[in-house]
Amino acid sequence: MTLIIQGYPDWVVNLVMWQVQVKNLLKKLTLKSKLSSETKVNQRVISLFARQLGLMLQSGVPISQALDFFKDQRENEHLGDMVSSLAKRVSEGESLSHSMALYPRTFPSAFRSLISVGEETGGLAKSLLQAGQWLEDDYALFAQMKSAFTYPLFVFGTALLLTLGLFTTIVPDFLGVVGAMAGEPPFITRIVLEFTHILTSPGTYIVVLGIGILVWLKASMILKNPVELARYAELFLSVPVLGTVFGLTSLTRYAFSMRLLLEGGSTVTKSLRIAANASGNPALIMDASRLSKGLSDGRSLGDMMQDNLTLYDTRLVQMVRSGEETATLDDMFHRAGTLLSIELQSLLQRIPQILEPLLLLSVGTMVGTTLLALFLPLYSVLNQV
Repeated sequence: MTLIIQGYPDWVVNLVMWQVQVKNLLKKLTLKSKLSSETKVNQRVISLFARQLGLMLQSGVPISQALDFFKDQRENEHLGDMVSSLAKRVSEGESLSHSMALYPRTFPSAFRSLISVGEETGGLAKSLLQAGQWLEDDYALFAQMKSAFTYPLFVFGTALLLTLGLFTTIVPDFLGVVGAMAGEPPFITRIVLEFTHILTSPGTYIVVLGIGILVWLKASMILKNPVELARYAELFLSVPVLGTVFGLTSLTRYAFSMRLLLEGGSTVTKSLRIAANASGNPALIMDASRLSKGLSDGRSLGDMMQDNLTLYDTRLVQMVRSGEETATLDDMFHRAGTLLSIELQSLLQRIPQILEPLLLLSVGTMVGTTLLALFLPLYSVLNQV
């Protein structure tokens, strides 16, 4: 730019430079606006789109023409608009992976990285097919988790809401009338009465609101601090059932992402960071830098994972060591992911059986306490008659 405007007065140079700065600023603001207004497309829809696009490229269809095929999406207008934007950028010479970066909520970092590797190695069609299958498997994993926890949470939530509704509406008036007739109420009735007074007191809502605000502020501070977030995530792994599910889920996604990236031609150091982000575990994300630095220093990946068995499963560590020795690291990550996935599926199938006794105990305790609190004073009144 300086060479082009050389020889002009300073005020002309300053004006041109100012225009360039304004144009760059507007471009950044436009990109930020697009990112913030992005409407996420369903993961299964993107999986199908990636595999269909990969098959078309394998058949010899040019990428611009293949993308044009998906523009008119009556079933999913958001996908149609997104593909139109991708097609426009690709036709202007931009890479597909770079264009997808405009939609980070729809196209995860691991997905985009795999597409980028495919573009660099000339295997874009294969990378699209692999990325689509990875999204499908990931979607099925979360569907299993949702199915395992939906019924127990629904039962417990319904029982809790009904109990709170009784304690704040019917129970106080009923116990007040019966208590006045029976004189001194039984111990359990006094406890229930005190509990209903607490629930119906305005001070309770103020205290709950204050605690909620404090928790929200603390959570916001933790989310903004990657070190603190990783520390709490690692502590959560020790929570029974929930921590185990979280750990197995994140390691399964981590292992399958590593296998996919390594098989696609990505380096181990780069794959560690991308796979950690794909796992959804802040502790793995934070530890990726340690692993990358250790690899740069010549250390074994398996040995470094062995140093933190709270985060990495023993079977994963053994598989990684074997993969390093036999130069089949991608295959060993796939086998480790398969083992972890089988264990996770088994655990998810057992969760309703594990939680059912707890649900019955909690619901039975709430119902039994309420009945005793209601009928004991009533029984005393009947005896006086």
